[in-house]
Amino acid sequence: RVMMLQMSLVRATDALDMYLSLARRKPALIQDATLQQKMDACGHSVFGKFAVMRDVCLTENPIIAALVEVMIAWRNRQVHSLADSEVSAKTWEILRTNSEWVKNEFRGMEVDRLFGDFGKDSPPSFKEIASFIRATQEAVRLIDSHLLTNLEPESYLKQLIPEYASKARPNED
Repeated sequence: RVMMLQMSLVRATDALDMYLSLARRKPALIQDATLQQKMDACGHSVFGKFAVMRDVCLTENPIIAALVEVMIAWRNRQVHSLADSEVSAKTWEILRTNSEWVKNEFRGMEVDRLFGDFGKDSPPSFKEIASFIRATQEAVRLIDSHLLTNLEPESYLKQLIPEYASKARPNED
């Protein structure tokens, strides 16, 4: 049971990392040069990449961003001893202030229990994992919406065509 909870936490965080990494690669959904530089400066830090996108794309939904931040920090505690494994006081305050909303939107998840569980050296509960996955899906939806709304189609196509043309196989259109 513990292994499955840990693996779910790891896979959810890694899926977010993969999405953010692919959004930066050619053909890049992240087209803003400043945003690209900020993403590149994060290296392998999932939290760093998420924080860059959070500050641009998730400003209107800080609760979702807060839940994803807790997920990343919890995963880092479980897997990487030298990674960002603390949650900011601002994030905890967002969750505390909106605990009723979290409870209603995430099928009864208790923010107070989340605080207590995070402090333990164990994986999140099943309900917490499910809530993190749902929050991550919503964060990706919001980031994707922002990136697609601001996408310059001609620039994107100029990157897309050579990428796919270089992967063409003989005898294929």
